[in-house]
Amino acid sequence: MTWPAYEAAVPLIIALFLNTGIALLLAMEGYRHRSAVLARIFIVIMGGVALWSFMYAIRLGVDDVLLQFRIMQIVYIGVQMVTLGAFFFAVKYTGHDEWLSRRAIAAFSAIPLLIIVAILTNDLHHLYYAGITMADTGAFPHLSATHGPLYPVQIAYAYVLTVTGIVMLAKYYLRSNREYRRQTLLILVAYLIPLAGNIIGISGIGTYRLHFDPTPFCFLISGVILFYIIVMHEFLAIVPIARDHAIEDLREGYLVLDENRRVIDINRAALAIFDASRERSLGSHALLLWKGFEGDIPREGSLEVAGDAIHRRLSGRHYDLSFTPLTGRVAGQEGSIIFIHDITENRRYRDALTEANRKINLMADITRHDILNQVQGISMVLELIRLEECACAGTPLERYLGMIETGAANIEDQISFTRTYQDLGVESPVWQAVGGVTEHAASLLSGRELAVSVEADGYDVYADPLLVKVFYNLFENAARHGGDGVSRSVVTARPVAGGGGALQITVRDDGEGVAAGLKERIFDRSFGKNTGFGLFLTREILSITGMEIHETGTEGDGACFVITVPAGGWRRRSPVTPEDAGGVDHL
Repeated sequence: MTWPAYEAAVPLIIALFLNTGIALLLAMEGYRHRSAVLARIFIVIMGGVALWSFMYAIRLGVDDVLLQFRIMQIVYIGVQMVTLGAFFFAVKYTGHDEWLSRRAIAAFSAIPLLIIVAILTNDLHHLYYAGITMADTGAFPHLSATHGPLYPVQIAYAYVLTVTGIVMLAKYYLRSNREYRRQTLLILVAYLIPLAGNIIGISGIGTYRLHFDPTPFCFLISGVILFYIIVMHEFLAIVPIARDHAIEDLREGYLVLDENRRVIDINRAALAIFDASRERSLGSHALLLWKGFEGDIPREGSLEVAGDAIHRRLSGRHYDLSFTPLTGRVAGQEGSIIFIHDITENRRYRDALTEANRKINLMADITRHDILNQVQGISMVLELIRLEECACAGTPLERYLGMIETGAANIEDQISFTRTYQDLGVESPVWQAVGGVTEHAASLLSGRELAVSVEADGYDVYADPLLVKVFYNLFENAARHGGDGVSRSVVTARPVAGGGGALQITVRDDGEGVAAGLKERIFDRSFGKNTGFGLFLTREILSITGMEIHETGTEGDGACFVITVPAGGWRRRSPVTPEDAGGVDHL
């Protein structure tokens, strides 16, 4: 027997061998990424195409009807590999992982396996092929078969799987972002071409019926398309494989909304939080997930939400929704990425800490009140002693009473300081306009002959609500210790050139200045002519949000306090308005 037996079949045989080679190359490319499920499914598809094409090429060159039938039995193994593989590929690519459990795979594979067994044992029952002959029509003779009852079952099942996969890909195309739409569209084309070829081969066009199966030749075109995707787009190395690992496995909820607040992507964690299904959520309005999406939601920032506001079963839990704008190539916002963090434990720790602070502060208030009462009692006793005894100037009694009085006054000052220091860090830091805060602090300098000018509009800083106390202390320090010549204080704010994104706020006066050896000591607790707590408290308030303060002036030319705000702790803003100072705490 010569092979090929028919010269007219040679071009088809060459095309099928070429198709086999391309399928094997694609399978090798998939093997490089075999750690991914999608890549392993791709290898099965390409292996099936290679087996189908190669055995069909051998069959076209054979003129013996029985040998052609035996080869056809092997061809069907490749056909079922391609049909099942293409379906599972679409399932995995579109994120329907619940259809890839062992039980689901076994269920979907039952009929194809039954068909393969029926074809291989057809001689015993003739349920798939009732009879076979060699039809001498067309360019060369070909196998003609009479089909049994299992043939339409196989055809119907294969079409159901194929059409289901195509529908999944089409829906995924509509909801995917523009970066991957072209890739998904090319995959759809690669699916549709073999489907069209198979329909033509089975039904024919009009009264003309092909004398060979065009489906494997269509896979040649699909193979070229997929090869282009792999080479040009690194198809198997990026989405959706990367998405499955990077997004689906996140413990935090992940949600993507388009400009109309429709859900275009969501991971398993978010579905669990909203108690929703992927099929119902994708493409629908976000209101179906949570009514809170109805009102104004932040374009950027975060929002803390009680769990029962989302779903009753989440009562007692708390979530932080972080919003990030999703902007495309066209200017303007095109959607939002939302990460949902479960902050229940953090909230419990915070509440427990707040309660502990409340109790400590309550105890401090009671203790402070009792101590001050005792100090007042000491002062009253001192007055009584002076009334009863002769405490003339220069006598030991006068000296001892003066020492007691001084000690009592110091105790009172220190206790008063603890009242201010107790409030430090209790409230969360907030964004505050530098211009508004400094002007408010200057307005509190009643009775002080100090003119304050502010050149710091346009900047916000993230600081403790007691920030106004910082500037008040600096102005009050200048008025008290600047000498007789001090008359004005100037506040300026400028980004630091080459300072890593820091902002410098400078408070400069025209007083006597600070001696070189005292520039750091003035920030020590109890240093100074009075209580010594003002500048110490100033540095403590600033340190809460990572700000630093130093004195950099020259003695004789006035004091110069420089506050350094780290990158991320400040932002530009529009010029200050009168309302900006309204949210600042008073002294």
